[in-house]
Amino acid sequence: MAADVVFPGLCVFLSAGLLLALVHGRRVGRRADRQCRHLAAITDTMSEGFYVVDGDDRIVMANAAAGRILGYTQDDLIGACAHALFHARSADDPDPVPLEECRLNRAVRERRAAFLDVGHFRHRSGKIIAVEVSCNPVADTLAEEGRRGGLLGWLLDGDDAEGAPGALLSMVTFVDITARRESEAAVIKLSHAVEQSSASIVITDADGRIEYANPAFTKISGYTAQEAIGRRPSILKSGLVPAETYRALWQTITNGGEWRGEFHNRRKDGTLYWEMASISPIRDARGKITNFVAVKDDVTERKAIESELYHRANYDALTGLPNRQLLLDRVSTALDLARRHDRRVAVMFMDIDRFKQINDSMGHAAGDVLLKQAASRLAAVLRPQDTLGRLGGDEFLVVAPGLRWESEATALASRLLEVARRPFTIDGREVYVSVSIGVSLGPVDGTTAQALMRNADAAMYLAKGGGRDAAHFFTPDIEAAARRRMLIENGLRTAVSDGSLYLALQPIIACADHTMIKAEALLRWTHPQLGGVPPSEFIPIAEESGLIRAIGAWVIEEAARLLVSLDPPRDGAFRLGINIASSQFTGGLHHHVAGMLARYDLDPRMLEIEITERMLLDPSPAILEQVDALRAMGVSIAIDDFGTGYSALSYLSVFHVDTLKIDRAFVSVMTDEARSQALIGAIVALGHELGCAVVAEGVETADQARLLGELAVDALQGYFLGRPTTAEAISDRLNPGTGRPYDKAALGTEFAEGGDLGLSVGAL
Repeated sequence: MAADVVFPGLCVFLSAGLLLALVHGRRVGRRADRQCRHLAAITDTMSEGFYVVDGDDRIVMANAAAGRILGYTQDDLIGACAHALFHARSADDPDPVPLEECRLNRAVRERRAAFLDVGHFRHRSGKIIAVEVSCNPVADTLAEEGRRGGLLGWLLDGDDAEGAPGALLSMVTFVDITARRESEAAVIKLSHAVEQSSASIVITDADGRIEYANPAFTKISGYTAQEAIGRRPSILKSGLVPAETYRALWQTITNGGEWRGEFHNRRKDGTLYWEMASISPIRDARGKITNFVAVKDDVTERKAIESELYHRANYDALTGLPNRQLLLDRVSTALDLARRHDRRVAVMFMDIDRFKQINDSMGHAAGDVLLKQAASRLAAVLRPQDTLGRLGGDEFLVVAPGLRWESEATALASRLLEVARRPFTIDGREVYVSVSIGVSLGPVDGTTAQALMRNADAAMYLAKGGGRDAAHFFTPDIEAAARRRMLIENGLRTAVSDGSLYLALQPIIACADHTMIKAEALLRWTHPQLGGVPPSEFIPIAEESGLIRAIGAWVIEEAARLLVSLDPPRDGAFRLGINIASSQFTGGLHHHVAGMLARYDLDPRMLEIEITERMLLDPSPAILEQVDALRAMGVSIAIDDFGTGYSALSYLSVFHVDTLKIDRAFVSVMTDEARSQALIGAIVALGHELGCAVVAEGVETADQARLLGELAVDALQGYFLGRPTTAEAISDRLNPGTGRPYDKAALGTEFAEGGDLGLSVGAL
């Protein structure tokens, strides 16, 4: 240690100094006296404590550092017994050891050198100080000269050195190492904590190579520290953690942050395990990252327990199928998707016919075997996106999302009926059963999961009551539903010719100046017997029956006629939007539109064609060609219901569109959900980056209008701005040739003047 060098060297220096001064002191007293004072001054500049004791352990000289470290003045120390005054037994015991047991005192008595790497002195306040101590005897010649009145006599400050006792002298130097010992103790404690921690602790260099791994790492991973050091933590990779996770990890820690997350790793023996990890950078005094430390807990058991608890809470113990709780969640999710995508979800409630007879005749064990076989067989005929679950007893439920037509549900129910009729083998015996199925279609038959399941259950009892081995859709009378569908289909065949179809126009208002810049033509139909039939009901039937092309052609012609009656500016300042079905793109749509524009002498910039995202996900070359041809003519192309879940943004690199219309599903919840606002903001930024205008649909409140304006949406559409109305009403609000502002009175003073919305004319 440093003191091993410093203390002996210091004693040699002091001894030599004393000897030199003594030699001169015998000849020239005053000069020696002056040298003595110089030497004393030198010792007072030392940071180490220094004192001289005689053979009786009495202090005859002490420097300033000794007094400072021990809390005494030099006068307090001179003449005092060092052992009694400040020696301590240990860090916990302030009393000195018996004099004869004191190593330092023994060295003084035996006139030999001694070094204590750890000793203990007692401060005047009672505090125990840890010290390194070095003791060296003064040369005999020096002591002898001191007795004859040489320099040492002056050092001892005696009036008559020759009369001083003949005790031999020893010099003691010491350093306060309390702070160092505390630091070392803290390091040792930390080292023990790391070594004994149950958490795996790994330290790597800045390049990610392992420099240290504690025993817990070996216990958890199976790799010894020797096997791990020099390698990267990637030796634990299982291939089950996404690459994005590792990229995010390195980006975080190399930027100085702490990363927390889970790893699904692989042990040396190949088994998988879960770790919860916290990884942080270590910086040097200059702030440079030198290492990374990872603290990881094995959470495999916890994950297994969580998985088991989740499985017990959500899955049937006998069949392993989703139970009622999970089925309710699946139905709710499918119902939400159906609303957003204009689809249907079929909920099928199934009951095994005469199951009680099998239980009673063959026993419950045989009944359990039948239930498990039935679960496997029924699941085999479902689509990948469908869910089969068990409600309890002999009751099963199928959730079939994303259906376009009722006939799809009918076909699925037929497959389930057919597969259930095949014989089951139980205990070597063939058993024949059937199922009764009740079907409800959401959101038509219910707006909640509970309602759909309840209605499907009611329909299932109708199937049982009708003789079993059948499927029944939820309606008061299935024939009545069939009659309604027939009425709708037959009515659509004459709807174009009998004038029962019409277009209602809904205004679209610019946020910048509140002028009406567009209107969307919405198809409406009044059936002669059923009255008004919603588009969500009759359009699917028109598409399924092939009538949509004739209806679509009528829509184009009627839109042109309305444009003529509206007589808006011919520079594209006002556009009329129409919805086109995908089937119309296969029949030379751009030729039809071009002919219509020519016949009515309309500028192509006055027309906007709205298409759905669904059409663009897997477009045929014919659709691409039609879209490009329409845009080349000057017709604007808009994507309707943008962001409803069909979005595959890659299509935007293929299709060049002019307008993105944000689906009402985002707008309806935006005042309550910051996430929806963020999504709308992202769509707006994307649209503007691509050079597209962005329109928000379904705006129904002032708060929605204000927030959309703040998000830089270009235009708004919805009941708050104006309900679908007649062409005459729209014409009244358009001043031909000037683009007269939309009637602000119809919007209310809040929107028109900024009012309670807190908006200026340019803010919305």
